[in-house]
Amino acid sequence: MVQGKAMLDDLVAVVVWYNPTEEFVKNILTYQAYCKKTYIIDNTENHDSRLLAESVPNSFYTWNKGNLGIAKALNEGCQQALSDGFRWVMTMDQDSSWESQQLEMYFSRIASNTDPTVVSFSPTPMEPEKNTSVLGDIKRKLFHRAQVVSDDNLIVDRVITSGNVISLEAWSEVGRFYEPLFIDEVDYEFCYRLRDKGLKIIAFPDVKFNHSIGSKKRSFFPKPSHFGVRCYYLTRNSFFMMNKYPKYCKNFHYGKCLLRMLFVNVINLYFTNIWYMYKGYKNYKSGRMTVQ
Repeated sequence: MVQGKAMLDDLVAVVVWYNPTEEFVKNILTYQAYCKKTYIIDNTENHDSRLLAESVPNSFYTWNKGNLGIAKALNEGCQQALSDGFRWVMTMDQDSSWESQQLEMYFSRIASNTDPTVVSFSPTPMEPEKNTSVLGDIKRKLFHRAQVVSDDNLIVDRVITSGNVISLEAWSEVGRFYEPLFIDEVDYEFCYRLRDKGLKIIAFPDVKFNHSIGSKKRSFFPKPSHFGVRCYYLTRNSFFMMNKYPKYCKNFHYGKCLLRMLFVNVINLYFTNIWYMYKGYKNYKSGRMTVQ
């Protein structure tokens, strides 16, 4: 497996679009020049954005004519990159971007790696604007919860899709992104398979990129972060993961996360979300990994 600087000469980007805007093009332009090619996979239902994609130099655009899910789109981009002879891919969300100094540091750190068992690298999102609540702030102060990181790089069990640099050889060997999941847990499920094969994922806590998570809202009680069909996928896929990867899910508290999601929806009287959660659990129990 190619490592070091030669690896960066063989690196492309894959980004999944859904109802893209000019802002998403600007995001791509923050990292496009550092990659040999950019593969844009568009999951928008009712129109293609080919003209918008033409604003990105050296790009390859595919319109799926519908939302086929994040896993399917990532697989399409990775397969096209592999067919074009590339060996490494950086997967990006449409709302993620880079500062040039941070991206150069990221690629420099990747290039210095000499361990062939490392097949995935990940930066750390900038401190996101999350939904906040007075109750949540009180809980954090009472339990003094804080994350302390002192290492320059960490071997981890999972990372998010955006900013992740992946070996296409490993992607091909361990199996593609699992398409029945459609959206939630797609990145983590892939990571667990890498780890089960004895392959390593390295995260760089000090390398930061811009990644949008949540919105800045404040209330007394916590508010839901996801609504409607996302509650379906989060519930169904979380139960799927707990059943298939118990040793990882124990560490990441899937059950507690589901209970919290249910509690937040109950206290806010979001009955539609609760219905979607029930539907997700019901379909998981019946073995129906269907798209909603």
